Amino acid sequence: MFHRILVGIDDSSASRRALERAVELATEGHGRIGLLGSAPEPPCMIATSPVVPPASRSQLRAETEQWAQRCVEEATDAVPTEIPVTKLVCHGDPASALRREAESGNWDLIVVGQSSKRFRLFRPVGARLEGCATPVLVVHDGAPTSVERPAAAASRTTKPPTRAVPAKGV
Repeated sequence: MFHRILVGIDDSSASRRALERAVELATEGHGRIGLLGSAPEPPCMIATSPVVPPASRSQLRAETEQWAQRCVEEATDAVPTEIPVTKLVCHGDPASALRREAESGNWDLIVVGQSSKRFRLFRPVGARLEGCATPVLVVHDGAPTSVERPAAAASRTTKPPTRAVPAKGV
């Protein structure tokens, strides 16, 4: 049983599914949940255009921190009140933030969501947590679907059921 569950939070549907699974585990194990939102660092070079006034790095950093805080607050609202919640907002790469927090020894399990997107610029957070001392549960965005072959489906619907007919005597 896992009693102290750390969940990586953002505003994605994969993150919401990961939180749902963490709530199930915490409910079963009478545990607690940690919600970690990580505000990405703004790029070193900030692109500007003649139409949009330039934003400073500190302004962008404050906005991403507010976004991460909002994600954690929304996730907190989704956790039943009987489950204790620890709220954490960090800066930087989410995988690094989760790994740092896991190294504190305060957590039995890390739960992260993974989107089903085919194209990614970076490896998914769950994959970047390989080798972490704390177990990692990766919850995928979409539910697995069973794909049925069209030929098999058609053969079941077009063939009439067979029934043994008793032969009559001559």
